Amino acid sequence: MKKILPLFILFSLTFSAYAQSLIGENKQWYERESFITQAPITDILKLEGDTLVDNKLYKKIFRTRDTANQVWTLNSRLIREDSTKKVWLRYLVQNEPQELLLYDFDLVVGDSFFINDSFQPCKIPVTNVDSILLTNGEMRKRITFSYQRFGGDLDETYWIEGIGSHFGLLRHLGAYCQASDYARSLRCYFEDGERLFGQVPEANCFYLFTNTEDLEEKIKFSVYPNPVSEQLTLTLPDNQNRSWELFNYQGQRVRNGEVNNNGDQISVKSLSSGIYFLKIENLGIQKLMVQ
Repeated sequence: MKKILPLFILFSLTFSAYAQSLIGENKQWYERESFITQAPITDILKLEGDTLVDNKLYKKIFRTRDTANQVWTLNSRLIREDSTKKVWLRYLVQNEPQELLLYDFDLVVGDSFFINDSFQPCKIPVTNVDSILLTNGEMRKRITFSYQRFGGDLDETYWIEGIGSHFGLLRHLGAYCQASDYARSLRCYFEDGERLFGQVPEANCFYLFTNTEDLEEKIKFSVYPNPVSEQLTLTLPDNQNRSWELFNYQGQRVRNGEVNNNGDQISVKSLSSGIYFLKIENLGIQKLMVQ
């Protein structure tokens, strides 16, 4: 017993050292949403502002589909986390359960998580509990589950403490129990503007459009050189005045201006190295590599 106890204590301290809350206003989730009938898009979620309901403190949920992060709308749900590592979702619409258990990060191998947020309730068993390394070197607890996909095949899914499910933050529950033409996955996760986790390369955290009209818009201009280190030269189809915006890979606008001539230049000298996206009014979006 004397030999086993220190190992148990060490294991407990290891997991508690990187136990993280899911709730925070410094976080953003980039989620891929797709239907069979339409092109995929990216939802960006954030938590902001407190609200008290039935003596329970919740965070408000906001989302945007604008990669410039300028148009945020209030979601019809609230979220909170209790002291037992359970995360709860509260609905603000009629004919929905008032509160739903969204995550339980205290589960162990042999436990099951019951899903009741779908037309076909089900439960998924825990098959493994380990840790995952984030891009900043931090360790986070990971819980792996077994679930049955459409067609009967068994697959695995996982939750990461402080981040959520690999299907996404809020609407992951239906993925385990029912099949439809709708799918969602967590593309990237940010804290304080730093990308800590991603299932895609960092340049692909969001799709290259800033509103639904951009889905139909073809690229009608070109740039050179690309990669670029100082000046970017434009090749335009005409000499009309057009506004332009430059976004970093998080979708934040870092620069903007106006062009009107073929051969106009844009300076990128002061920008950090990385992936950027140049949008020119009515001409589309180009991906750039700044060195």
